[in-house]
Amino acid sequence: AYEGKTDIALGTLNAIATSRNDGIGAYAQYLHGEILLDTDRKAEAEKALLRVVYVFADETQWAAKAALLLGKQYEAKGDTGEAKKMYKRVIDQYAGTGEAMEAQRLLARIQ
Repeated sequence: AYEGKTDIALGTLNAIATSRNDGIGAYAQYLHGEILLDTDRKAEAEKALLRVVYVFADETQWAAKAALLLGKQYEAKGDTGEAKKMYKRVIDQYAGTGEAMEAQRLLARIQ
């Protein structure tokens, strides 16, 4: 019943994310990245999540979540250097958030 719907969802989310520069656009871009990860399109997911971190940097809720998820993805593919950078970014830029606390825990584990 859902066959072929992933690409429709991705297209819709991309249209929203590229036409807005607010929290709704950031959320759409974040979901776009999550769906790409869930469908094992990791390179595309990395670009989508990086877009949240940089283009939607003022939308701290989504930027923090995206940066943390990127750190986890870098770690999963064995790139601990990039994972550490992303975890440190979350800790420094989003201090006091749940994402920062989780990044601190993950960073301590891989150092």
